[in-house]
Amino acid sequence: MSKNYFLQLALSVVVISMAFNRVNAQDFFPLTPEIQHFTELGSSGPDLGNGLAVDREGNTYFVGRLASATVPNFIASNSFSGGASDGFVTRLTRQGDPVWSRFIGGSANDICKSVAIGNNGVLYVLGSTSSNDLETLSSSTTYSGGEDAFCAAIDTAGNLLWTAYIGGDNNEVPSEIVVSENGRILICGNTNSSGDGFAGGAIDGFIAEVDVDGGVVGFTYFGGSGADDIKDIVAMADGKWGICGFTSSADLFSDDFSGGGADAFIAVIDSTFNTVWVVYRDWE
Repeated sequence: MSKNYFLQLALSVVVISMAFNRVNAQDFFPLTPEIQHFTELGSSGPDLGNGLAVDREGNTYFVGRLASATVPNFIASNSFSGGASDGFVTRLTRQGDPVWSRFIGGSANDICKSVAIGNNGVLYVLGSTSSNDLETLSSSTTYSGGEDAFCAAIDTAGNLLWTAYIGGDNNEVPSEIVVSENGRILICGNTNSSGDGFAGGAIDGFIAEVDVDGGVVGFTYFGGSGADDIKDIVAMADGKWGICGFTSSADLFSDDFSGGGADAFIAVIDSTFNTVWVVYRDWE
């Protein structure tokens, strides 16, 4: 099916809903959007905002990277650690006013990519690092070389509780972090670090689990003979996990690979990381 088909289908649903007065047209096509508040963080270097999370009180947590120790309106509780960039976390009120900020980094390059909030109110921040000296480390993890993923836990006052490395002998590129209703913390991304279960190709997707004390308690590869990457992960109500990404592996799980450079895929894995099903999607 073509992409136009799905666009036409989506528009048809909107028009039919409007016809039965089930939705307001302005809900879909707002004519006068207004910026409620605007907060800018940046220096003279290349700075990035990468992820957001909102708690039950409406506070916003904003993560990314900053390339300088001197950032207007950025009052951090700790110091810039060096390297080309440090990761950062900033808490904002409902009105967009900064409450606190902090750097996360070591002597090399660090970036925060995503953030999730646990039921205990703790922030779990996902990032990547080539620093071997991140502060407040989990005693059970060590830097493995190249670019590692990391997970950091921060309380609502901005205090760093622990930082854990997740990585092998080469590079890990993390994408997303999620916390389930029962408190399991999972991250996903891609890696070219070899290990038991690595399927080959340029990269495999990976899924890792970190416990509330910063220990890495689970890790699995997800891939075939080509290149595979997991871009997002969600917790499902039945204890399973949904993932999506792209693959050039015809042998990932089924014989439905469409060819070409890569296919998108969506998959479900169970609570012990076994694959339940995979669906390829390729639109020409």
